[in-house]
Amino acid sequence: MSVRIPPIVQVLVCGALGWGLALCFPGLRFGGSWGIMFALVLFIAGVTLLAFALASFFQAKTTANPMDVSKAETLVTSGLFRLSRNPMYLGMLLILIGGVFWIGNWAAFLAPAIFVFMMTELQIKPEERALKDKFGDAYTGYCKSTRRWI
Repeated sequence: MSVRIPPIVQVLVCGALGWGLALCFPGLRFGGSWGIMFALVLFIAGVTLLAFALASFFQAKTTANPMDVSKAETLVTSGLFRLSRNPMYLGMLLILIGGVFWIGNWAAFLAPAIFVFMMTELQIKPEERALKDKFGDAYTGYCKSTRRWI
């Protein structure tokens, strides 16, 4: 698999980008107490998605390491993975969007959009190729019945 940037690094880079954009465009501020509350809800939802997705991997006794999909022993399709093929990345996206509401700046919304593009191209598509090679028709069928993000 040709992954060069670990997902957590992509989250951190995009988070820093959102912060930087907010600093560059202070006139695009929004929010108030509702923004902070919404940020907390999104953050908690994102962390919860990550935790439940990780638990699914541990329950299946397979690796959760996105950097080496070849070590996967089992194709996880239960739990949150019935709704999304990438609930961990979806959780990361919710955390980033929560960060935008915490920052309270419209320009920062560019960061989660870039995250979706980067994750899809740099992580998800290579993962999909590796999983198709490893699990064949089972993975192809899973892809047909379950969306990539949501």
